[in-house]
Formats: sequence, C-alpha cells, structure tokens
Amino acid sequence: MTHHSHLMRVLLIVIITGISLAISSASEQRAEFKRLRAGVDEIVAVRGLTDLSVGLVVSKITQMYETVNLIDGFPHHNGGGFPCNGEEFMAKITCWTPGRREKIQVEYLFARTLFPQYIDDKVTFVPSLLNEKSSVIPANSFDFYDLYCQILHKVYCDTNHLALFVQSTDIDLRKAAVEILTDQAILAKVAVEDEDVDVRLAALKKVTDPAVIAALAVEDKNVEVRETAVKNLTDQTLLARIAIEDSYWAVRLAAVKKVTDQAVLVKVVLNDGFSSVRDAAIDNMNIDVLTTVIDAIQSEFDRTYAKSKLDDQVRWARDAIEMHDWFFREDAVKKLVDQATLAKVAIEDKDTSVRQVAVTKLTNQILLAKMAIEDKDMSVRQAAVKKLTDQILLAKIALEDKEGILRLTATEKLINQTLLEKIVVTEKNTSVREAAVWKLTDQALLAKIALEDSEGQVRSAATWKLTEQSALVKIVTKDKVPQIRNIAALKLTDQAVLAKVAVKDKEHYVRSTAVLMLTDQTLLAQIATDDTDKIIRIDAVENLNDQAILARVAIGDKEGEVRCEAVKKLTDQALLTRIALSDKSLHVRHEAVKALTDQALLARIALEDTEHYIGQIAVEQLTDQAVLTKLINSARDTPIGAYALVQLDKLQNTRYLP
Repeated sequence: MTHHSHLMRVLLIVIITGISLAISSASEQRAEFKRLRAGVDEIVAVRGLTDLSVGLVVSKITQMYETVNLIDGFPHHNGGGFPCNGEEFMAKITCWTPGRREKIQVEYLFARTLFPQYIDDKVTFVPSLLNEKSSVIPANSFDFYDLYCQILHKVYCDTNHLALFVQSTDIDLRKAAVEILTDQAILAKVAVEDEDVDVRLAALKKVTDPAVIAALAVEDKNVEVRETAVKNLTDQTLLARIAIEDSYWAVRLAAVKKVTDQAVLVKVVLNDGFSSVRDAAIDNMNIDVLTTVIDAIQSEFDRTYAKSKLDDQVRWARDAIEMHDWFFREDAVKKLVDQATLAKVAIEDKDTSVRQVAVTKLTNQILLAKMAIEDKDMSVRQAAVKKLTDQILLAKIALEDKEGILRLTATEKLINQTLLEKIVVTEKNTSVREAAVWKLTDQALLAKIALEDSEGQVRSAATWKLTEQSALVKIVTKDKVPQIRNIAALKLTDQAVLAKVAVKDKEHYVRSTAVLMLTDQTLLAQIATDDTDKIIRIDAVENLNDQAILARVAIGDKEGEVRCEAVKKLTDQALLTRIALSDKSLHVRHEAVKALTDQALLARIALEDTEHYIGQIAVEQLTDQAVLTKLINSARDTPIGAYALVQLDKLQNTRYLP
C-alpha cells in the first residue's frame, strides 16, 4: 500500500467519528474512539498534519454530510441515505465528464464512510482511494491540496480557524487556507514568515499593504518572492532602486518594466550586465531620450535593438500618414509617440476614428483647444475636451457649446463653483445639470436644488450631496419621488422624523430604511410591537436592545420570523427556556436552545425533544463532561448518543474544532 493510500485509509477512519451509529455499547464506543485517536496521531506523524488540521477533516466533513442532501443532484430517502446501491450509482455516473465523475466519487466515498448503514458495501470503486490497483482515482496521485480546497470551500471557516490552519505543518493545507483567507494581517504574516515558498507566494499575491510588499521586494532572500513583490509595487523610487541594485536579473527585469523615470532607464541601458534587462529599459524609454543616448550604448546588439525601436517609430509615422486602409493607419497611430506626426494625423486624416485616436495621444493644450472648438466631428471634439485642462476654455464649452454631450464632458472637468452654479441655473439639459450638481459644495444651493428643481434626477444628486438636516427633513416628508425620500432617510439623524417616516411613508422600502436608521429605543419598541408589516417589525427588532421589549416580541409576535430575531438578542435564561420548550416554530426554538446555558436542561431537551434537530443543537451547547457522559449512557445506540460522544471527545481533545 502506498503512502497516500495508507493516509487516506486512516483519514477515512477518523471521519467516521462524526456518525458512529453502528457501535452498540458505550464501552465499544470508547474503544473505537481510542483507536481513532491513535489514527489521528498516525496522520500527524505520517502526513505532518497538526491536531487542528485533523479537526477540520473530522468535524467539518461530518457536519457537511449530516445534512439530508448527501450529494448534489441526488434525491434522498427519509432515513438520509442514497436511493441506489453502489453498483447502480456507478452506472449512473459513467456518462458524466471525468472531472465531475472524480469529484462525485470522492464525495460519495466520504458519504459512504459516514453513513455505512445507508449505503451498499458492494461498491467496486469505493476502494479507489485506498487501493493502488484501482483505476478510478489512483491513491498515489491523489491531490491533497485540491481536497483541502474543496473542503474549505464547502464549509464555513471563520478567520480564527483559517489563522490556525496556516500554522499547520501540512503545506497543502496552508496553501488551501491562504486561498480562502482575506485577513490582510494574517496574509502578510504568512507571506513574510512561512517556510514554504509556494505558500508565501500564494499569500503575497493577495497582500495589499504597500509596506509589506516593499519590504519583501527589497529584503527577502528568495528570488521568486522578491520578483512577485516587485510586480505588485507602485512606488517609483523603490522600483528605481531595485532596477539598479538588486543582485538577481529577473528581479531587476520586473522592476525595469514598471519604471517610468527616464534617467533611471538610461542608467540601466548603459550599465546593466544582462541584455534582457537592458532591452526592457529600451522598450520603456521615450523616443526622444532614446535618440540622445543611442550612440553611448556600448553593446552592438543593444544599439541595433534601439535603432530598430527608432526605425519602428519612423515606419509607424510613415504608415500613419500613407497607408490606404484606415485600420492600418489607426494601428500605427496607437504605437506612435512623436507629437508632430500625431498632430498632423489628428488634423488631416480623412477617417474620424483615426483622428480620434491621435487626439487621445496629444499633449499640446493649444492644439487640443483648437480641435475641441473647431473640429467638425463631435467624437473628435469630445476626445479633445477630455484632454483639456484649461478651466476657462472648459467653462466656455460647458456654457456655450451647442452639443449637449460636449457640455456634459466639459462640466465634468470643471472645478469653479461659480461656473458650476451658473450651469445648474441656466442649462436645459438634465444630464449636464446633474453633472454640475455632483461637483457643487454649497449646502444652501444644494438644499434649494433638492427642494425646488423640477427634475427628479437633479434633485436626487443634490439630496445625496446634502448634509443640512432641516432640508433633508423637508425632502423626506414632501418629495413625491420615493427614491429621493429614501436617500434623505439614509442621511437623516432626527429620530422623531425617522419614526414618522417609518410609520407613515407609503413605500415599504422607505419605511424600512427609516427604521434601520433609528436608534431611539422607545420609538423602535413602538414599531417592533405595533407595526402591521412583519419586515418592518424585524428591522426594528434588529436595532432594539431593550430586553423587556425584546421579551414581549419574542413571546407575543404572531410571526415566527419576528420572534426569531428577538430571541437572538435575548439574555433572560428563564424566558429562553420557556421559548425553547414551547414555541411553535422550529427556527425560534433553535435560536432559544443555542442561547441556553443550563447543562441539565440542555441534556433533558436532547433526550426528550421530539425534534431530532433540536436535540442535536442542545447537545452542541453542552460543555459539562459529566452531563455528557450521563447523556451518552442514557441515549445509547441513538443518534443523540453519538452526537454526545463526539461533543465529549471534542472537549477532551484539542484536536477538534470548537
């Protein structure tokens, strides 16, 4: 048996701990768990898994398959098993694609291990992970990283769990955890400290902290790490330093490709010892700079390459003017940097799209101004306006041009508040006026616009910009457009007005927004108990913290969803007990049981409740080992006994996740 084959056998033995229903007595169960713990130790020794890593496989996989839907796409029996035996199942999946087949076989193997009493033992492919002679999924080529990724994607793991997994001695598990992680502090720590370069690189690709990236780019001893960090750098000063000083050519190359400082590029071209780095610097150089240094380049090969770049510009300049087909002229213009040629094309080319591309590459503000005002084609004029920086000229276009799209483009670039106010007052085009409003800062003017403008689009923009509360009160109570009232409600702080809106507004979503913005507990209590809309009551409960009112809602509301929200916030154990035992809603009882702390009561619920699901939840809240031991003996050979056994083992062995 191969190493991986042996590991998978032990792994699958360990997984059985979740649903060990076939064991007939407490003593046999204890012996079985002792053997399973030995199996865990063997995994730790052979595979290098930490205790908590094994805990992932044991407790999370069992949770995954405790649901009735064992495998997606297959109906289930009431007993939780499969509707067909193994041979029938194998026949059903032969028509599937190989990737889908392999995935379902792995899942089926897990399910069979967890639920042996429901699935036929005579399955030809089940040993495929255990026996190297199998042709379905050879054990010696099993992808543990892929398996861990599947597990982590299927089950919920919070940041605390993932933080533990990245400390595992199992490289595959660390990499899989990094794939799921979003916590920047943990990712940074892994990128800096992990012993495996692949794990570090996986973390580094997700790191966003510039300081961490910079430190790794400069200081790390591993070339791949430095190179990857450089690719994520934006600091031009640091990139320049690395481009000149790093000891490894690939790292310098990565930096040179991002450097914009022409003096640094010249230094690289003249001094770097690797031709690929020098060529990258030549590629990044402006043509005028390259022209001045070409004779100083010592390498004949580099000079030839530099001349070819200059020759390319000459060729592209010729093509941009002389090619018959507009497509080829446009392609040449895209590669040009010579401003004189670009200006000629922008003014003289017979094709609008070619001139438009040329304009986007122009830097001469005088020429751009001329084209923005005088060109006959609107798309060319718009391209020129987008490149303009002259506020006076932009104002002239924004106020006087006949084309609305050009006035809009110019308005979006204006910063002068007086001119923007003038546009709002005099402009007839709604989109242009809206663009001007978004750039206004005068609260008095914004209030006037939000209250008086005839266009909802303009009033909406002004309302978003408003902070003046008295104006927002008028808008939220008087505006005829519900979307605008909703915006005002989001920005209001007046609790009395919000309460009025929450009760009286005609639109449900405006009322909901008002409730969510409320903090006044008296007003929230009134809405939570009296409103006729259950969604509004739920919104109010979410903001409530008054235990007396929450208790009233948890007991008296006619809707289970509302009671459920209230129960989630209750702390009164006596009341929670009453709800856990007597509420008509399974979901409400579930939330109540989760909040209980009385160990004896939880054990009684686990034993006596007619709902199996509630009993399981009760067991999961137990922390008293004596109570759990008693429950195991009382519920022998039942699912509750098995759950209690797993819960007890979790408490006694830190390898299991909480």
